[in-house]
Amino acid sequence: MRNLLSIIAIAVAAISCSNAVDNGREVGRVTGRVLLENTESTIPKVEVKLGDYSFTTVTNGQFSFSVVSAGAYQISAYKSGYHLYTDSLIVSGSTEYEVRLFRVGSPR
Repeated sequence: MRNLLSIIAIAVAAISCSNAVDNGREVGRVTGRVLLENTESTIPKVEVKLGDYSFTTVTNGQFSFSVVSAGAYQISAYKSGYHLYTDSLIVSGSTEYEVRLFRVGSPR
């Protein structure tokens, strides 16, 4: 029984370590929300891309990329009826990011 508990403890520790490193590189987490123009109103169902990763915002406009290799990325957000949003982002540890989308036809 003691050996089984030791094996389980080692497995849990290994999994925890693998979540912090991806092929020898540190990993981070990017969370944020998509807001309407110059308001605090969130926008649901926006496609947010971070490099090769993709996420569609939920009803409260929030998005989350939980295991992202540290480094430089292109972030973009798009929803029909809104201007495409693009920016550069450096991921290192936990990063919070806010996107503001503007309706097509609205002054920027």
